[in-house]
This record gives sequence, structure tokens and C-alpha cells, in this order.
Amino acid sequence: VALPVPPGRYGHVRGLDDGRFMFVKYPIRRGGRVGLDAPYYGDDGGSDAENERADDSDDEDAGGVGALCKFDVRRLKTSVLIPSGVRSVVLSMDRRCMLVEKSVDGYVELRAHKAGTKPDEEDSDGEDVDEDAFDRRSGLIDIDGRIAAEVDPLAEWTQALLETWRICRDEWFDAGMAHGDARGVADWEGALTRHARLLPRVASVAELS
Repeated sequence: VALPVPPGRYGHVRGLDDGRFMFVKYPIRRGGRVGLDAPYYGDDGGSDAENERADDSDDEDAGGVGALCKFDVRRLKTSVLIPSGVRSVVLSMDRRCMLVEKSVDGYVELRAHKAGTKPDEEDSDGEDVDEDAFDRRSGLIDIDGRIAAEVDPLAEWTQALLETWRICRDEWFDAGMAHGDARGVADWEGALTRHARLLPRVASVAELS
């Protein structure tokens, strides 16, 4: 389905009610220089160091953050809800709330707002909303104080090995391998035992893979 928006870098398209949807619009990356003489390009008057800093700045600006926008299909109008810093957005099951993941000064923050609406800049008394306060007006969620995730790498990697082993065992097909063959060709239990012995020595997901 073609959406009636100009060409660009878009992501996290989320449907709302009444013919509206949201999306994150990312900056367009600047094309890199190619060719054997690429380091000697740059007839724009800038030095190599200046060009390199500009490339780094472009990569930082386009590195997965953008603006959260809303599009009204009936009015064919786009409005900006959050102008910058948005990495992703998800909707609640009833589509009434949205959870926005933002990148601010190198840190990730989560904010909950009413779906499809621009966050309030002032409260009911006309006072500016404190963006750093953990309350409903700012929408900022205290991740460190409210959310804790305890990870047991050995248990996680053991589960991954068991799931992979089970899928291979159940879905493997080869004319020369029969499940439970009396010749011992398909020794799935033995294969699991051999690999399980290595789990205590695994130090990263890359090693597990």
C-alpha cells in the first residue's frame, strides 16, 4: 500500500483511529564518496578534516533518530508531534497510549503520551512542563527506579541451545539420516550433550552462535 507522503526515510508506521497514522521520519543520509581517488574529492572548499567532521555529524544526526509525525489521510496533512530525537514508537493494545523511545545527549529515555497527540509544553496553570520530572505531564518513565531486569547468561544461553537443538531435531530432513536410527546416525542426544559441555566456557552471544 502506497502512503501519500513524499519519498524519504520512514519507519515505525503505526495506525491510529479515524484514518490517521504515525511514523518516524529519519534524516536522509548523505552518500559516501567512492572511487580510488575518493580521499581527494571535495571541491566544495572544505578541508579534509572539515569534510570528515561533517560526515561524522551527518552520521550522528541520521543514526537512528528522527521526528515523530502524524498523517491525516482525509485531510492529507502531516503534523509533527515530536520534532527530533525519536528512535521508535509503539502503541498500547487499545491504541490510546504511545510509548516513545528517545535519544537525548547519548542517553535513552522512554516517555508515555496520549496516542497521536503532541506532548503538552504547558500544564493547566500555564506553567512550563518540567521535562525531567517523572510524572504524567512530562510522560518520562523512571527506568532505573521502576524497571529492573535480571539476566542470567548461562540460563539464557542454555535455553537458546535447547531451542536450537529441538528445532534441528524436529525439522531436520536428510535421506541418509533417520530419527532414532539403530545405526546411531542421528544421535541427537549425544550432539546435545557434547555442545552443552561447552556452555560454561561461553563468554558472549557471538561465541554461543
